[in-house]
Amino acid sequence: SASSTTSIHTSSITVDIDCTIITPSNISEILASRLLMENTNLNNITYLGGCHKRAYEEIQLLQSKLKSNTARNSNSSNNHNINNNNNNNNKNNNNNNNNTESSQLLDILQEIKANVVSYAASSLAEEDLFSTTSKDDLGKALCDSANNPSSSITLGISGKKQSSFYSSLCDELHSSLGEATFKSVLSATVEYITSQLSKCDTVLATTGSYTPLVLLTALTNLCSHKKATTVLTTLHNFLLPSPDSPEATQLIQVQPTSILQIIRGGNHRYLKRSGPALEKRTILGLAMRLGLSIESQSVASSFSNITTQTNSQVQKTTDSLRRQLNLYREALNALVRSLLTSGEKVRTPVMQWFTDAFLVNIHATALRTDESKICSPATLQNIAMVLLKLCEPFLQDPSRIHPGFVSSPTHHGGIFPTTGDDAVPRLGGNNDPEEGDSANSQTNNPNSPNHDKPYNPKNAFIPQVFFLAAPAL
Repeated sequence: SASSTTSIHTSSITVDIDCTIITPSNISEILASRLLMENTNLNNITYLGGCHKRAYEEIQLLQSKLKSNTARNSNSSNNHNINNNNNNNNKNNNNNNNNTESSQLLDILQEIKANVVSYAASSLAEEDLFSTTSKDDLGKALCDSANNPSSSITLGISGKKQSSFYSSLCDELHSSLGEATFKSVLSATVEYITSQLSKCDTVLATTGSYTPLVLLTALTNLCSHKKATTVLTTLHNFLLPSPDSPEATQLIQVQPTSILQIIRGGNHRYLKRSGPALEKRTILGLAMRLGLSIESQSVASSFSNITTQTNSQVQKTTDSLRRQLNLYREALNALVRSLLTSGEKVRTPVMQWFTDAFLVNIHATALRTDESKICSPATLQNIAMVLLKLCEPFLQDPSRIHPGFVSSPTHHGGIFPTTGDDAVPRLGGNNDPEEGDSANSQTNNPNSPNHDKPYNPKNAFIPQVFFLAAPAL
């Protein structure tokens, strides 16, 4: 700019600095001035993510231009003749000037790309650094990204997540500010997303400008970085308390949230290790509990004045509700798959969550269920659906499903007991081989030569998923 101040326009916001030109050295000042501005109505993390994406795109264009100019100069110098020396020299000089200008712009863009990540990490780690930044900003930015993929902070150039602003931000937080700060920032982010999820009672609900589908997608996008996924599964509210811990027997008192609950009366207390605790106090449970309960006002209102509607209208409403439910369940599948493919360190607590889900819902098939002990039907249905989906790739090859899993308490965690009130008779060892699966019978028969063999399959995940899906159904 030729003026005494340089103005940077971003979404109709002007930042003035006492400088006549923009250089790599004053990029930091420009960003700091912008982030200190109030009443911008723009989340700082979303803003910095947009700057990162734009800088990344411009860098690629400039690098392509420089490469093209270099190749052109090389061809020109090889093909020139004596009569055109002056013309070629002028062209080369122009190209050199263009290359110099492009190199300077490239330096500025690289500085922008690095600074926006650094400022984002610092503002999340130190909330007092900028008055316009809060601990919820990363959570809001992830939700906004799910709501509007065109401004996503988790998608990089050409869809590569490694080049995304979110990936760079996680790397900066972890490597430069330390693991404790990284965990603190991610914990606040997860807390924001799950607190919004807890306000929803069905997949049709909205909280602010977010739907459950958007919130679930935001949680899945958070898991696009492996270190962030590891943090997620180590948070205190990922798993229920262990059965032998004092916390497991602590009672939680809750107030009825609907007229129907007040009419029903009953016990509005539950243990910290129970079905209600699983779906109300764990991260996966908050996501799994949403469905289309007819008790919900939003679902019931879809069928108001049903006696005046035709069969076609009712079917149309039903199909619409099912589509929304299926979309949400597909997002659930995506979240669980994202967790399970993040390595053994993450997979272990995820599968422990599913094991706990069965242990606290052993009596879910009783004729009269106790709502203070077991999960809601929507949670149980979603768990079954997710596990069946995980089974899909190997159901055509039963040989990969090792039956020894049901006879190894170390692996099944007590889901298939052979003694006590909850014993599963078929696993007791007295079943006739002709009446059941021969491999299963041989594995569980104490007189079988295979009975004492340790359970050690080539792939332990496949039988684990399969034999968790069985009780889910």
